[in-house]
Amino acid sequence: MDRSAELRITTVKTFRYKVSLHPSLILLLVLALGSARSEAHVYQHHGGPEFVPNLGQWEEDFLYRVEVPNGVLFLEEDRFTWNLQHPEDLQQFATQKENGQMDVPVEVRGHAFQVRFPGADSRSIEPLWQAKPQYRNYFLGDDRSRWVGQVPLYEGVKYENLWPGI
Repeated sequence: MDRSAELRITTVKTFRYKVSLHPSLILLLVLALGSARSEAHVYQHHGGPEFVPNLGQWEEDFLYRVEVPNGVLFLEEDRFTWNLQHPEDLQQFATQKENGQMDVPVEVRGHAFQVRFPGADSRSIEPLWQAKPQYRNYFLGDDRSRWVGQVPLYEGVKYENLWPGI
């Protein structure tokens, strides 16, 4: 089954490919990214990925956020957006932070790209498993309307019936 996907690399150029994507392969890719390990990865979670729903604590328009090795994956209604940074730059930043050298600028190289699901019916995006017992609180900035407490964490998210019969 042919599905059109768009691969967008920021500040470089846009490529369009015709690809055959099966939802189980997409989920496998997401889980592989979430469970992959990198020696230079600074922000590793033990116990697998944590899918955090956007309940208004972030201004951006996405449904879930999950940290992946060297970056973040954003799940949206009709696309996945990866924002990845160079592992050596992340390590340099972490080292400077630990040594109290935050006055020295660090250039962090990175790329963002998206995989879109054209024509997808994404109304039934939901957590794949029950929420973990842990939760997060987001009291960010001075705007109290964006403060959200007890945000649940999930081990996965499912996109059901993206296309008829899939």
